[in-house]
Amino acid sequence: GDLKRNFEFQVRALRRRGSTLEFLEAPARGDEHLVSIAVSSEGGALEFASEALQDNDAMVLAAVEQCGLALRFASARLQQLRPLVRRAVLRDGRALAYAGKALKEDWVLVSIAAR
Repeated sequence: GDLKRNFEFQVRALRRRGSTLEFLEAPARGDEHLVSIAVSSEGGALEFASEALQDNDAMVLAAVEQCGLALRFASARLQQLRPLVRRAVLRDGRALAYAGKALKEDWVLVSIAAR
């Protein structure tokens, strides 16, 4: 009853505004389904996801495809992954600022970011 209604309320809220994730309790911020809904509607909601989900390749990819700047909230490990950083930079060139050090100097990524 109440738990199901609460979950449905959370889903509706996250679909409307992903950053609502900030106000949910820790277990919800670690729930793959809820976080996926949040980052699909607002990539920057990745900021409020659990550390484990900030290090989840698929979750971070969904976030950066919605908003390239969500790369800022990805784990350091994922900020080093060229294919992921490339997707983020294609979405928003400013995302290169959040890439790992070596990738910030990658001439292909720099040229994409400069477009």
